[in-house]
Amino acid sequence: MTLSAAIDPGDVTAAVGAVLDEYEQCWSSLDFVRLRSLWDPDEADPIYVAEEGGAALIGYPAIEDYWSHTKAPLVRARLRTWDRRIKQVADDICVAYFAMRWMVELKPDGPMIVGASEPVDGRRLPVGGDVRVTAMFRHTAAGWRFIHYMEAPIGFLTQLAAMHESWVDDDFRAASGPTQRHTEKGTVDG
Repeated sequence: MTLSAAIDPGDVTAAVGAVLDEYEQCWSSLDFVRLRSLWDPDEADPIYVAEEGGAALIGYPAIEDYWSHTKAPLVRARLRTWDRRIKQVADDICVAYFAMRWMVELKPDGPMIVGASEPVDGRRLPVGGDVRVTAMFRHTAAGWRFIHYMEAPIGFLTQLAAMHESWVDDDFRAASGPTQRHTEKGTVDG
């Protein structure tokens, strides 16, 4: 089969977009069984690289162990994706890039993570962060399914600069004249 006989690119974008929508829903409901169903069961060596992790997780036992350990200390979680770019590179393979914001609330007696608060009134304040993600999908009988997933954190200095910029009042920023910045909503003036 040649790429010319492949699935219509618009259909691929919509179908993979629907998988990413479901991926967000799985995290929001902490439904890791459903999350696993978004992966190709026939992939012998799936790869998952979490932002906070060290080595790549290779194979379903390692990935499922990560999900189990990730779920245990969570009260709730949410993911939000944007700037999705989806490209079919072979008849049954596509790659996707997207930006993602993760947000979690940890159990009061759970492990501390950098940026998480000490419990106050029996709860911890939620924390979150932005990452960039590249994923590969294979087209299966069940539709497009993950076979590779990698989160790339945004560099500390870039995060620090954005934090300092966020503390500037709008009227003070406006007096500086027009500028362009890159945000989750794209390039904006401001």
